[in-house]
Amino acid sequence: MRPSRTGRTEFGRALAFCIGVLALFAVGAAGPYTRGVPAHTKIKTVAIISAIGETFMFEHVRASPFEWIGPPETSFLEISDWGLDDLVTREATAALSGRFSVKPVTYDEAEFDTWTWPMLVRHIRELPLPEDDIDAYVVILRDWRGDEIGNSVHQVAGIGAYWREYRARPKLGVFASYRIVIIDAHNYDILASRAVLTAGGSLPWTPLAPSLWPTTQNNLTEHQTASFRSEVTALIDKTLVQSLLDMGLAGRRLSRAGSN
Repeated sequence: MRPSRTGRTEFGRALAFCIGVLALFAVGAAGPYTRGVPAHTKIKTVAIISAIGETFMFEHVRASPFEWIGPPETSFLEISDWGLDDLVTREATAALSGRFSVKPVTYDEAEFDTWTWPMLVRHIRELPLPEDDIDAYVVILRDWRGDEIGNSVHQVAGIGAYWREYRARPKLGVFASYRIVIIDAHNYDILASRAVLTAGGSLPWTPLAPSLWPTTQNNLTEHQTASFRSEVTALIDKTLVQSLLDMGLAGRRLSRAGSN
C-alpha cells in the first residue's frame, strides 16, 4: 500500500478533487443528461478512458444536530496499485467488443481526477492523436452523488468508505459512485451520460463492518485493504456492464431516454 505519491501529495489531490466535484455539483444541472446513445449515431470504433481507481475516499459524518454547518471528515488514500482502472477497462472492453472495435488510447488518469462538462471536453480535445481512427470515447469517471448510505445532507464521490455516527445505529458502507460519458471523437459533442446505478436505481454500495474502519487512511492492515478492494471490485462487477447495456452500447439499445 502506498500512502502517498511522490511529487503530488495526497493533500493536493484531495483539495483538487473536492474543488472539482463541488464545481461539478454546482453546474451539473446544465450538463448533458441523455442516458442512452441515440439510435442514429454511427459508432464503429471506440476508445475507453477509465479514471475512477487511483484515490479511495474515507468520509466520516460525526453525530451532530447541525451536520449541515460543516463538511464531514474526509481523507484520501492513493490506490493505483489496486488496478481498478485496469479492471474497468478490461470489463468495458469485453462488453463493448461485441458491437464495436475497441482501440487503445493514451491518456493521463490524473487529468480526469476532477471535471466539469467544459473541463471534460477540453481534456478529450487535448489527448494525443490516436494511431487508429476513433468514433467515440467511452469515459468512465468518478461521480458526485447524494448520501444514500446514511441519508445525511452530504455527498459521496468516487470510490471509498463511509461512516455516519447516528444515534445507536451508525451506518457504514463501501461505495462506488461513478459515471459513464460518451463523447464524439470527431466533433467532441457529448452523446450520452449516465450515472452507474444498481438494478434498483440507487448508489452502488455495500455495508461495512465497524471493525474494518481504519484509525487513519494510511495505516490499513492487509485484511482491511483486501476487504475494501474486494468490495469495490464486486460493486464494479455488478454495475458496470449492466450500465453499458442500458446505454445501448453492449448488445441492445436503450428503449427509452430520460434525465438523470
